[in-house]
Amino acid sequence: MTPIKKLISSPGTPTVAGKITVPSGEEVSIDGQSIPSGPIDTVDLTNGTHTITIKANGRTITKTINVQNALNPIQDFRNEVLAAYHGNKAVAVALLGALAAVVIASIFVLRRLWILRRQKPLK
Repeated sequence: MTPIKKLISSPGTPTVAGKITVPSGEEVSIDGQSIPSGPIDTVDLTNGTHTITIKANGRTITKTINVQNALNPIQDFRNEVLAAYHGNKAVAVALLGALAAVVIASIFVLRRLWILRRQKPLK
């Protein structure tokens, strides 16, 4: 876990993987999206640069971070879909569900066509 204060105080654009700890009472947003209190799991972000903003004690600090996680293809695809819909998980889940339904339906159709093709024609 990387403390958020360490990210803010580091020079340049720090590279992050894993979780970022956030002290209670601080408002944090990433790329303009408000983040609930508690640790931030960077696995939920796409790899690449993100802007993190911290508001605490009447001050606002903005820092660019570079997220580099070793994601499997499913996590990477999920993050890309979430990013496309600005973090709206309901829309992303609905889209992924619809995509899964299309893939499953296609498998059944292809299987049926394969079965029909293998049957002998009636005389």
